Amino acid sequence: MLAFIRRLFSRYGFHRQPPACPANPDWADDAFFTAHKAKTERLAAIARERDALKDQLAKAIKAKKARAPIYAALRALSIEELRVETGK
Repeated sequence: MLAFIRRLFSRYGFHRQPPACPANPDWADDAFFTAHKAKTERLAAIARERDALKDQLAKAIKAKKARAPIYAALRALSIEELRVETGK
């Protein structure tokens, strides 16, 4: 039993060091990762804009105001989201 615990701690104990840095520390600056990051940030911005427009739409419905511009903006956002996702 003691041998098992000793082996367990020697393999997975607290003395283990964190892994070293990757061979290429500038991997995050690669074109693939920067393009993916930009795409993700734009999709997040679209989601935030959509949520804000839905809040405006709820207020407009409650106040019985014109909703056509809000629907047009939501439609434009969904089209832009599809363009971002497909990479066009």
